[in-house]
Amino acid sequence: MTFRIVSAAVAAGIAVSAASMAMWPNTERMYEYTYYSDASKTTQVGFSFDQCINGHVVPGQAHGTATQYYTRHVIGQCPGYLY
Repeated sequence: MTFRIVSAAVAAGIAVSAASMAMWPNTERMYEYTYYSDASKTTQVGFSFDQCINGHVVPGQAHGTATQYYTRHVIGQCPGYLY
């Protein structure tokens, strides 16, 4: 019984997510960037977050130092919602 309730809830969530994506067909992903001092990526020297402004992804201001060595993680979509 519990499995059926959980399955129904998951299916409803997927349907709602699909419907919300249909409302904004041209979504762009937003990222959080972590900058490192060198290719070993052991010493963090800065970070930044993309922003959603008027439906467009805009790079945020870097805090610390922005370098060519970075990792990025999806934090949301624009227009849309944060993960």
